[in-house]
Amino acid sequence: MIPWLNNIAIRAPKSRVLIVGTHLDEISAAEREEKADKILQKAADVAGGFANKLDMYQVMAVGLKDPLEGVTDLRNSIYQCAAEYKFSSGEFVMGQKIPISYSKLDKHILWFQ
Repeated sequence: MIPWLNNIAIRAPKSRVLIVGTHLDEISAAEREEKADKILQKAADVAGGFANKLDMYQVMAVGLKDPLEGVTDLRNSIYQCAAEYKFSSGEFVMGQKIPISYSKLDKHILWFQ
């Protein structure tokens, strides 16, 4: 995780970061809370070292097997994170118009699928 956070901090300082632990569903129900909390705390401790370089939004865990566990919370966190994020000018990022070049790229990508 440290190399990824370093890379983000160098290429996009002050970026908002949401750390997501996967495979929550692979921890037995009896051990889940203790083990998940321990792992997430370690991730938060590592992320804390980047507090002056990145906007560490949240650390959370999800399960990827059926039924998906925590994915709705993740979706809501991503939305909330984006909804609160502002440019350095103070304008909210969400709600900005999409550049025409992005729309053209999207059409080309869809055409190849």
